[in-house]
Amino acid sequence: MRFEWHLARRYLFSHKQNQYISLVSVISILGMTVGVAALIIAMSVLNGFEQAVTGRIINFLPHVVLQNHFDLPAGFAEDPDYDFGYRYTERKALLTFDAGRQIVDIQAVELPHWPGRSKNLPFDIYGDGRLPRKPGELPGIVLGYDLSEKLMISLGDTLRLLSPLDLEPTGARMPQTVFVVTGLFDANVFDYDKLLCFIDYTEGRRLFRQKSQQTGWQIWLKDYRRAEDFYGRHSAAVPNTDLQTWYQRNQTLFEAMTLEKWGTFVGLNFIILVAVFNVVSALMMLVLEKTGEIGILRVLGATSLNIRRIFITQGMLVAVIGILAGAALGLGFVLGQTEWQWVKLPQDIYFVESLPVVLSVTEVIVIIITAFIITWLAARYPARRAAELIPVDAMNYNR
Repeated sequence: MRFEWHLARRYLFSHKQNQYISLVSVISILGMTVGVAALIIAMSVLNGFEQAVTGRIINFLPHVVLQNHFDLPAGFAEDPDYDFGYRYTERKALLTFDAGRQIVDIQAVELPHWPGRSKNLPFDIYGDGRLPRKPGELPGIVLGYDLSEKLMISLGDTLRLLSPLDLEPTGARMPQTVFVVTGLFDANVFDYDKLLCFIDYTEGRRLFRQKSQQTGWQIWLKDYRRAEDFYGRHSAAVPNTDLQTWYQRNQTLFEAMTLEKWGTFVGLNFIILVAVFNVVSALMMLVLEKTGEIGILRVLGATSLNIRRIFITQGMLVAVIGILAGAALGLGFVLGQTEWQWVKLPQDIYFVESLPVVLSVTEVIVIIITAFIITWLAARYPARRAAELIPVDAMNYNR
């Protein structure tokens, strides 16, 4: 194997009679480098956005939601993963302020303050977020910062909520309640900042004229990653449609992100495929250039297996150089972006300040192994052609 390695290394760039082969080899290495680096960077960016979205969801939304239950079923609160929960009801309503109108999503929660204030979540929160009515005061409402900007609402302003969906057939007065703005949140989660409002549970039941059957529970766990385990332990006690985890409620989004990652992986692998085709071209031209030398090697005792190994080794040398260079370039960018946030993003478009990246060692290994396998499979064809040359014909090829 030692002489095969020596010849493969010697043949890699030493082509005095045909410099085009050396150029193709260099292009192959550059293509492999770009392909591997692009894959590592792209997958890390997609992982980063997925983690950022997941973080926003699990910090803003409850980890488990139980619908159509006024009382928490037995065993829920005693579960070791259970942190706390509260009753809630939700409904669409019409928000009016001065001349402004907006259809909003109302969540009425049985808490003294907005859930974000109660959980000390990492969002910008303005105001104390009080929800229940105090003696001589209006009940509180907490709304998104974008909604307040659109309707020019400030802390301490009073607004009105109307419930057109609960208008009785008799034509009676539409249910409505006046609230005082006690809090604004800036969560940057989907369109919640533009549409979602929180009010007191009792006020919501009164406004929406709801019965106890229309009540649910929002449950927070000590660790959001235990949501599926919690669901598995308690789903049998309630109808399947009534109990949902944070992942189930956003399953379409996460499936779309997974599909996007697979599409990116397959798409960027075409860069590596182009580089591999260049490797095959370079090896085929090398076989033609070295046909005479191949014949001499066969006469001196080299077997067809030795010849095959020489050219497969040369193809793998190109792959090793390109893959290692691409891995170094990709890992360098990802680690540098993690440490210094080189690439900034406009906050009026994205919900993060800089390009998020999360390095997955498993994905890097898969990318490297995939590139090696593709190159190895492609290099077998020119290597087989070289090994099949008849020694006498090969020696007379260049005469």
